[in-house]
Amino acid sequence: MADEQLLAQLNKTLQSEYRTIFQYVQNSYMVKGMRRPAMVGWLRGMVQKEMQDAFKLADKIVSLGGIPTTEVPEITHSTKSEVILSESLSLEEAAVEEYQECIRLAAASGDIALRVFLEGALASAEEDAEEVRKMLEEE
Repeated sequence: MADEQLLAQLNKTLQSEYRTIFQYVQNSYMVKGMRRPAMVGWLRGMVQKEMQDAFKLADKIVSLGGIPTTEVPEITHSTKSEVILSESLSLEEAAVEEYQECIRLAAASGDIALRVFLEGALASAEEDAEEVRKMLEEE
């Protein structure tokens, strides 16, 4: 069984993945305005991507002898695309920080396979944050 601190951090990260999934789903319902068609498509695409991350993370938790969390943090509600994108950036930046901490703990435990998996998830979160930053830039 993996280190309890590592499992706790992995579950914290999984909980954040759940929040991101539910937030993006809710935002895809709520967004209004001229950007709605593009935003709905982007948000729902992000849901699929985040779901894959959550599946992999939960599977890793089980492989390490833990039980994946089922707790979902509270989400917010907005109809404005700028607010939704700003919040999306915050979610992705938080994911970067959480994956970095998971990597630190995995490296300390000597679990190379887990560290490599987490580095891929970190790279994905960094790319997502980069993309949202571009979306928030003025034309």
